[in-house]
Amino acid sequence: MGYEELASRLLSVGKEHLSACIGIDGFIDRILRVVDQRLDAFHATYIQTLHDYGQRISSASSLSLNMEIVPELSKYGGNGPIMAGALASLGCGVSCIGALGYPDLAEEFLPLREMVSLYSFAQPAITDSYEFTDGKLISSMLDSLNTLHWERISSRVGMPTLLQLFEQSDLIAVNNWTMIPAMTQIWVHLQEEVFPKLSRRRRILFFDLADPSKRAATDLQEMQRVLQKFSSFGSVVLSCNQREADLLAMAVGMDPNAFPPLSLCRQLRQAMGIYCVSIHTLQNAYASSEDADGTAEGFFTPSPRISVGGGDHFNAGFAFSLLHHFPLPNALTLGRAVSGYYVRTGSSPSLDELAAFLTESVPG
Repeated sequence: MGYEELASRLLSVGKEHLSACIGIDGFIDRILRVVDQRLDAFHATYIQTLHDYGQRISSASSLSLNMEIVPELSKYGGNGPIMAGALASLGCGVSCIGALGYPDLAEEFLPLREMVSLYSFAQPAITDSYEFTDGKLISSMLDSLNTLHWERISSRVGMPTLLQLFEQSDLIAVNNWTMIPAMTQIWVHLQEEVFPKLSRRRRILFFDLADPSKRAATDLQEMQRVLQKFSSFGSVVLSCNQREADLLAMAVGMDPNAFPPLSLCRQLRQAMGIYCVSIHTLQNAYASSEDADGTAEGFFTPSPRISVGGGDHFNAGFAFSLLHHFPLPNALTLGRAVSGYYVRTGSSPSLDELAAFLTESVPG
């Protein structure tokens, strides 16, 4: 399906009204730039690449280093809230459960409340993202997520509300396993206390673990055993970047270097016993499902306006497309298009904007 045909079909599926419930993290994202040279009180040049920043730090070994940081933006963040906002922009009816401020919403989440129904149980964590053209350095303060447990979620949101939100949803996403130490047990409670009470109909159960490099291999292995059990309740889709996929592969005893990305998707899906695994990189996206395999390229920009949230926007576009039964390669293309639009503009596209972006774009 070409870009113009994809754009046309997008506008037609926009008439369907599907619902999603997304969770369960929540962050305030502070977007930062690192000064290279201060020219005067109002002007500076900035370090452009993460590689150069690393060299600057390394050169100060055994000495000392003072760096000026310039805040560019403070906004709502987290895998769940960003994905929720992007899905709402595409026309889904979306609810978001997360650490969004308690007892009152944090100021940064007020714009999200205009388009998403919000249910909060804790204060948000805080992330500082140092933006560069070749990547980003993310540092987080996670007190509110480190102490999170199932009882806090179920008591503050309420079991009747949780059941209602999940029951009405065609897509349920429970993201950011890595930064919530109790997430595996939260999944177990969902499997035992929530999902068995839902009606049996087609649902996509979507997961993005976030970078699990700080978690022990035994934690990853237990997570995978619990994740597989969600297959009893819906089509389990796991979205990874390349680093995350490599770490998962090593946790199940595979050498990730032995497989190209599409083959790695297939091997992980089979090893984990789930419906679909996708891997997205800066340039390409790959996926393997029980029904088909797919690849997509295009929409990479070497000079993003913002990169934090790019993966969450890919997730939103990919999940939206799966909900609307797009073929797997087209779903990957739309995931990359949503992400591509976002990193160029700093905002989530509507269906009209996404369709226009597709028709005006050339892969590459």
